[in-house]
Amino acid sequence: MQKRVLPGKQERIARSFLAMLFLMHAGQAQADESRSITQIAALPDSVASLDQQYSQSDIARLRAMASGQGNAAYIAYPQLILNGVPSHQTLPVQVYGNELAVDTQALQKLGLKFPSPPQDQWITLDALGVAGRYDNNSQQINLLVPASWLPEQSLRAGLFNSASPLQRGHGALLNYDAYSTRAENGDSNTSASHEARFFGDWGAFSSSGLVRWSDADPDNSGNYVRLDSYWRYTDADRMRTYIVGDSLTGALNWTPSVRLAGVQISRNFASRPDLITFPLPEISGSATLPSALEVFVNDLRLTDQNVQPGPFVLETSPRVTGLGEVQVVTTDTLGRQVSQTVPFYVSPKLLREGYWDYSGSLGTPRRFYSVRSNDYDAHPVGTGVARYGLNDKLTLEASTSASSELLNTGAGVVARAGLLGVSNLAVAHGQDDDEQGTQWVIGHEFRTYRYGISGQYTRRSEGYRDLSNSLDAGPSIESSLQINGSINLDRHGSLNATYLETSLFSGDDSRFLVVGHTRSLWRRLSMTLSLNQNLDESDDRTWLASLNYYIDNIRTRPIQAGVRVDHDELSGDTDTILTLQQPVEEFWDVGWDLAYSPDPDGIRQASGRWWTPYADLQAGVFGDNNQTNTFANISGSLVTNYDDVFAANTMNNSFAIVDAGGFADIPVRQSNRVIGHTNRKGRLLLPDLVPYTENKLAIDIDDLPADALVEDTILNIKPAELVGVTARFAVKQEHSAVVVIIDHTGNPVPPGSRVLFGDADATVVGYDGEAFIRGLDPGNNEIGIIRNNQLCTVQFHFEPEPGSLKRLGPYTCKSPSEYSSDERISP
Repeated sequence: MQKRVLPGKQERIARSFLAMLFLMHAGQAQADESRSITQIAALPDSVASLDQQYSQSDIARLRAMASGQGNAAYIAYPQLILNGVPSHQTLPVQVYGNELAVDTQALQKLGLKFPSPPQDQWITLDALGVAGRYDNNSQQINLLVPASWLPEQSLRAGLFNSASPLQRGHGALLNYDAYSTRAENGDSNTSASHEARFFGDWGAFSSSGLVRWSDADPDNSGNYVRLDSYWRYTDADRMRTYIVGDSLTGALNWTPSVRLAGVQISRNFASRPDLITFPLPEISGSATLPSALEVFVNDLRLTDQNVQPGPFVLETSPRVTGLGEVQVVTTDTLGRQVSQTVPFYVSPKLLREGYWDYSGSLGTPRRFYSVRSNDYDAHPVGTGVARYGLNDKLTLEASTSASSELLNTGAGVVARAGLLGVSNLAVAHGQDDDEQGTQWVIGHEFRTYRYGISGQYTRRSEGYRDLSNSLDAGPSIESSLQINGSINLDRHGSLNATYLETSLFSGDDSRFLVVGHTRSLWRRLSMTLSLNQNLDESDDRTWLASLNYYIDNIRTRPIQAGVRVDHDELSGDTDTILTLQQPVEEFWDVGWDLAYSPDPDGIRQASGRWWTPYADLQAGVFGDNNQTNTFANISGSLVTNYDDVFAANTMNNSFAIVDAGGFADIPVRQSNRVIGHTNRKGRLLLPDLVPYTENKLAIDIDDLPADALVEDTILNIKPAELVGVTARFAVKQEHSAVVVIIDHTGNPVPPGSRVLFGDADATVVGYDGEAFIRGLDPGNNEIGIIRNNQLCTVQFHFEPEPGSLKRLGPYTCKSPSEYSSDERISP
């Protein structure tokens, strides 16, 4: 066959045409290969989901996709690591070649806040502007997003919450105090007071009174005067206190407080000591990586804690008031540090935003308190005060009092002027049947660590009436001004000054200046100076100077020696007193106090004090050159929880009865300090617990007998106010013994053999065939031994000896068949 050959020109045209076709095909293939994942995601048939049932064609498509020959993306669910913090969440991702897209809806559900809402569900990391890495082998995806996208964290520094439940016990107590003096001529004066208190889940009921005897006034001797009687209950969850009976009305710093007999409902922030009621400084920041956060207040380290990536708002409790500076230092996992310093001004006169403080009372005013028992005004009075935190810089105040003869209303505001301190302004209008008037109050306070100054000015019109001047007639004050100042001189002590000016509607005005200075001259020597000057009369001046020296005594408690000089410029009198005393520090201490004045009419005194867990006893002599008197005083209480009766010191607040399971002479600690030892019944009365606060109590297990089983050695007790609770430690007596076991050849049973007692694995045999067995019964006992997959038993008789750990045996371990049916164990 003849071969056809194209001419040269035609051959060149054909080659060019073939090259063009090849380039077009290659370009189309490259375009298909570089198609973006977002375009592929738009094709409904090109996405393979893990929720689908895979067919062989699906598997083939996945294999083709893995080899770069397909155009379908697949969905994976790797673990999300966000800014270096592993999470327990998975994040859906679409993988296609080297390109990665994430599910933005899933990220939003995890709390991420995008600068603008995403337009599509699946967006590539490049389009989001986020750095990330997907590890197919470990199935993890690590994303690094801006800190502003992460959820905001609220952190607290220097604040501690108490999770223990509030406890209210049942019982009663009687506080008593008796004081008696006897003059050299034989005349005597005696007074005795008491408080009877009953408490339970329903609250506390208290009634107090006193009685006096005097040889100089026999007509009024022996008359009993009731002081206060009331029922009180505090709802700690609502921070609310209810009182029925005698009480003091609530007051603001520009309103009076009086005694009423009636009902009262008031806010009680003291029931939540973990709650800070005034505004605290806040610092905003952000962390890209996990970081450690340190907080310093006035260059003193307050706390440290960890912070997760993202923005945060730190609320600090600086534990100081006034002007200060808080510094926050964050250190991330790469060692990079960021420091922020923010000045603050904290004042307890303000309330946090949204907080309420209030007190409302309805009753009849009390007259001649401590003189008459039941002298009440005939006209009932309703009174109330309230404070509300409008924001962190402004607190509103209001007051009202009303009766058939009186109407008084007022309003005030407390404001923080940036870092310049806190100002207060109040106005009130009061009237009765005859007169009416207005009261204005303005004040300001500024404090720092180094110094502080405060002042308040009050002015009234003559007809102004409130609860104080409408019930009891007294000097009618037109205006008053008080200015206080203080300076902290560090090692040179402190300096304080007070200016007081008072103007009366009828009477002389007065102006006084009081200056005081205290400092430590050396380690054991301290000095106090005080000056009181009448600015309207230059000769009316008194001053005081005192020195105190502490003498360390290695064997006993320190002794304090002092000298005090008082001088009155107007009368020219000067009094000098020398003192020497050794105060008590713990129960059973004996203290003494000596005082001597070299002046002709100066006093002489010698007294002693014996402080016991059951009562506080004092006695001594005092007098001058003309006569010598004697005195004696005893105070204490009787307490019961209806199971036991205890004699103790005066119980002013809450207490606990510790029960150590009946074990006597066990040391009991409070805040790591030994308070006392349990009595013969294993109990101890523990006074002076802090109400609404966790009080840490502990017992020393080293002093427990060998047969004592202890489950808890530390208890956190959170009592309500005015109650006594029972703190029971889980301690019980368990009969135990060391049993020596041998085999039929007389050799000890091998170590590690299992010991069965009470149908359960009790323990294992130790060296020399010894086994420690717990929970033995008095009388006959039987234990099983498993060794070499064989069972043998030991029968023995046990007689407990409380407080000791007996050693029994040796006993031969026999097979069950070796015991006859009528075999008995004799002691």
